[in-house]
Amino acid sequence: MERSKPTIEELEKILASDEVGPPVQIKPDGSIYVGDAARTIPWLDPTPDMCDSPKFIKIWNCIKSWDINVPGAYTGYCGATGNHVRAILDALNRKE
Repeated sequence: MERSKPTIEELEKILASDEVGPPVQIKPDGSIYVGDAARTIPWLDPTPDMCDSPKFIKIWNCIKSWDINVPGAYTGYCGATGNHVRAILDALNRKE
């Protein structure tokens, strides 16, 4: 069964919530995207090799107690995860 598009009330509830939810994006033309369609950055799991790397471990030790919000990936704040470290590593690799 295909899920219907969210109502404005449902979107407002997601945006007003303190809980982590799916990303929401409203385009200038008024079209609304929720979930993967709204994602503006890749949100990938770290590979096993990444998890064992010294860079990954150093970044993880710095951010593991943080509450982080990544609006391009999801809505709301959540505790740091390996996905956050992966996003940081990917960004650093693009800059090098």
